[in-house]
Order: sequence, then C-alpha cells, then structure tokens
Amino acid sequence: MIKNSFIYLFSSILNKLTPFLLIPILTRFLTPSEYGLVALYQVAITFGVAICGFGLHLNIAKAYPVMDSESFGKFNFNVFLILLISSSFGLMACLFLSGIKNVWYGIESYWWCTIPLVSFAIMLFLFVQTIFRACGKPWLYATFELGSTLLNLTISLLLVIVYSLGWQGRATGVMVAPLLMGVAALLFMKNRRWLISSINKTDLRNIMQFSLPLLPHAISSALIAVSDRFFLESMVGKSELGLYSVGYSFGMVIMLVTDAFAKAWTPWFLRTINEPLPGSRRKIVFYIYCFLIALVIGVPVYIVIASIALPYVVGGDFVDAISFIPVISVGYLFFGIYQLFFPFLVTTSSTKILGFISTFGAFINISLNFILIPIYGSIGAAWATLFAYFIVAILVIFVSARLVKMPWIKSA
Repeated sequence: MIKNSFIYLFSSILNKLTPFLLIPILTRFLTPSEYGLVALYQVAITFGVAICGFGLHLNIAKAYPVMDSESFGKFNFNVFLILLISSSFGLMACLFLSGIKNVWYGIESYWWCTIPLVSFAIMLFLFVQTIFRACGKPWLYATFELGSTLLNLTISLLLVIVYSLGWQGRATGVMVAPLLMGVAALLFMKNRRWLISSINKTDLRNIMQFSLPLLPHAISSALIAVSDRFFLESMVGKSELGLYSVGYSFGMVIMLVTDAFAKAWTPWFLRTINEPLPGSRRKIVFYIYCFLIALVIGVPVYIVIASIALPYVVGGDFVDAISFIPVISVGYLFFGIYQLFFPFLVTTSSTKILGFISTFGAFINISLNFILIPIYGSIGAAWATLFAYFIVAILVIFVSARLVKMPWIKSA
C-alpha cells in the first residue's frame, strides 16, 4: 500500500499541480475578476459531478473484489446507464435555465450547459481510475492522470497566452481536457471488457439503493467545497473572489497528500477490514495513527513554506491572497481526517448516516458563510469551510468508532 501511495501521490501532484503551474501565468494574464469567473466555472463543475455522479464509482470499488470479470463488466454497464440518465436530466435542467436567463453570475448560459457533459466525462474517468485502484494498477492510473494534466495545461496555455482568450481560454482547458479523457476512459473500459452491455434490473436496484442515499452526501460535500465562492461573488465581488481562489489553491495543497493516500487507502482498507487474520485490524489502526501524526506535523510546516513562497509566485495584484493559506490548510487537514475514516461507513453500507453528516456539515457551512462574510469579509468564508470540515470529521470518527470495533488502544 505504501508503494502504491507514492505512485498515487506522484500522479496526483502532477494533476493537482495544474492550477499551481498556471498561477504565475494566469495571475499575470488575467485580472482578479477574470480569475474569479474561472473559479466559479470550476466549482460549478464540482457541483455538477456531485449531482450527476452521486458516488456511483463507489459501487465499482465494492463490486470488483467479489465479482468475476464478466459479471463485473455487466455490473459496470448498469452503473454507466444510471450515470447517463442522471447526466441527461442535468443537461435538460441547464437548457431550461438557459432559456430563462442568458447570464448567471456573470457567465453566459452556454457555459453552464457544458457542465453536465463535463461532469459525465469526469465520472467516466473516475470509473476507470477506480478500477485501476481496485485491481492494483497504479501506473495505469498515473498514465491517465498525467494525460489529463498535460491536456489541461496545453489547451489553457495555448488559448490564454497565444490567442489571448482571457478567462474563457482557461475555462476551455478546464472543459475540453475532461471531455477527451472521458472518451478515452470509455474506450479503455470497452476494450478491457470492463463495460459489457447487459441491463440487469437487480443490479440497477442495488446500485440505486446504495448510491441514492449518497446523493445528499455528494451534494452536501460539494456545497461545503464550493458554496463559499458563490457567496463571495454575491457579497464581495469577483475581484475578491479571485484573490480568495488563489489563496484557496495554495491551501488545497494539503489535499494533494491526503487525496493520494486515500486513493491507496480506501481499496486496501476495504480488502483488509474483512480479512480473518488477527493482525489485520491492528495494521489498519497503525496506519491511521501514522497518517494523523504526519498531518499534525506536516500542515504547520507547509503553512510557513507556502506563506513565504506566495509573493514570489503570483502577480502583484494577488499578493493579499496570503491571508487565506493558514485557514484553508487547516480546513483540509480535517478533510484529510474525514477521508481516513470515510471507508468505515462504506464497508458498513452506512450511506444514510454519511448523507446526514454531510448535510449537517453543509448546513453549518452555509450558515457560517451568511454570518461571517458580512462581518469579516472573504476570510469569513475560509473559516466557514474550516469549521464545516472539522464538524464532519468529528462526526465521521464518532460514527465509525460505534459501527466498527477496532483495537484503538490495546491489541485485539
């Protein structure tokens, strides 16, 4: 697992570094207001993935260890079918809204109509990535991840620098790269027979029974992650949103490490937790403690380094973004803790509880945005995110400890 974690970490860093590699360029070619528009489009895609996908890839993670290859391919087709239907409804909703109003949050309606298509493609990409993780193929995972990163970088730089398309050039990179990678993922799954045409009512019912309770969780998680940007656009304007987005990007570096670990951790956990070996659960607890210690030590060190580096990386108009780094970084420390305990709820199929926890966290986040932004300005949104992730992490730890008995203090 540790070896795979390093490969996932390497590929995730390359992928997640895309915004950071572009920051020195975009903050010199775009104004803070234009940067804010790009941020709005990106977070809208995040929200679209949550609604259209609603955790469908988790069905694949659960199915792979217990199905033969043909059954797995047929099962995946039913997951794909549900995704196709949900994305179609999303597209129809966006087309309807575009007929009501031409511009939403300063972005033309045709951009919003691309979101269900991009979300559909991102989920296809996530499907094949989930299979790579489940069958222990980190290098294939890294290859796909790197391809997505290179496409995003190339298209964005070409359109922003060479063709001077401003924020729309960057948004096009954000849109086109996932679409191309989604097509590649679909073809790859068909070629490997990970997608075999076969409609099965039992599979459809089981998938929906597992994933529908995750819809509130997916939407609520997206709200915690992205709602602050929409509040800031409405309350303080796009320029301040642009500064916040740059600072947020620096704080999200913490998620590079936690997300990379989670990609190796979740499939390993789901395999290990049900092993009859007496030391399996002790091994899980050991890794949890090691990761928690690494977070507590590593996050403060990163905050100092990032705060020193930011003025040398961004354009002069974006230097004030430094104030957001500490709060967002600590927020993602708690998000990392949530990722660590999330598989406990998956293995016990406690998706309804997970949905309740996420919904409560989203309620806290939205409420604090309403309260803190008018009082403290943009930094209030950062604090709202931190508190929401803190509460979600604490609740997930508490529920996990109640659902699954583990040797937390003494050997089992």
